Amino acid sequence: MRNEKGITLIELLAVLAIIGLLTTLIASVLMNGMNASDRSTTNQRLQQEANYITETIRNEYLKQEPKLIEFMIDNDEKSLKMNGIIISEGYTYCHGDDCDDEQKLEDEQGFTINKSINHDFKLELRKETLSYKIGTTYSKLR
Repeated sequence: MRNEKGITLIELLAVLAIIGLLTTLIASVLMNGMNASDRSTTNQRLQQEANYITETIRNEYLKQEPKLIEFMIDNDEKSLKMNGIIISEGYTYCHGDDCDDEQKLEDEQGFTINKSINHDFKLELRKETLSYKIGTTYSKLR
């Protein structure tokens, strides 16, 4: 009678191959989940920052003075200034419709909102490969 309590080399290799496949599959699922979570977090931060910018501008717009609100976008420093004060930083910003123009993203952009008239406001925020567009109108009763 033969002693068959051990395992053969082929059985050992088969088990190692199966473990390797399972490990690769699990690692792939985890990495995809983490990447999706990172994208979702970045997108949520873009939306929150856009809401903050919109609300900050609205609060300034509703004040009586001054009549003009001046903005400066500096994408080298990744900042958005309102009347010389930084109201947002850490993103790439673009005002208006031509946000696919790379030259526009490299140049400093300045624009003004005149509070005596209604103003259509468009701004795009970018972080990594994600972007979020704001589109609103600022107006007040006269």
